Amino acid sequence: MSSSYRFGRRTPPSARRPVAWFAPSTLLHAAQELVASQDFLRNFDRRETFVRDGRVEMEVIDLARREAADNLIFDFIADTGDGGAATFAVAHAALRHEIHATDVNGRFVTLPEGELLILGGDLAYPGASPHDYQYRLLEMFEWARDPHSRFRRVGAHDVSTLSGPHKFVAAIPQNHDWFDSAATFCRV
Repeated sequence: MSSSYRFGRRTPPSARRPVAWFAPSTLLHAAQELVASQDFLRNFDRRETFVRDGRVEMEVIDLARREAADNLIFDFIADTGDGGAATFAVAHAALRHEIHATDVNGRFVTLPEGELLILGGDLAYPGASPHDYQYRLLEMFEWARDPHSRFRRVGAHDVSTLSGPHKFVAAIPQNHDWFDSAATFCRV
């Protein structure tokens, strides 16, 4: 890590540089992560993931019983966590209470905030370290959060007690998220 690399919530999104993908050190680091994750998966005993009594516990989000009778509106974001400005811009749009835009016919439209945010993986680059997730994803979403947004932090077991509109977040891990066997992805 270079001495010019600034970290923390005091570092604005515009000061967080994108990943220098063609820099030899970045390519070497990504290659090492890939080889290490492949080595782990080659030696991984999948029987350890099986449940003894045959039941699988999953958290299910039932959006069919939501308050609004309208269509389900959702946002899909993938490959976040590269540069601060880009991630912030996308997070800012996804977490707005509403977005004003023009349609293909040039008419002014207001798009309401989605009830569901799906993160399509590769949430931080170039690796899956807790540092990368914090710096490249979580802090950008915290900076971008609209106080009027449905998006707010709650515990997984507090969902049934929420009142008013709220946003559910679901995520699908991709290759960079698996560099540490999706451990950081699952914690986040």
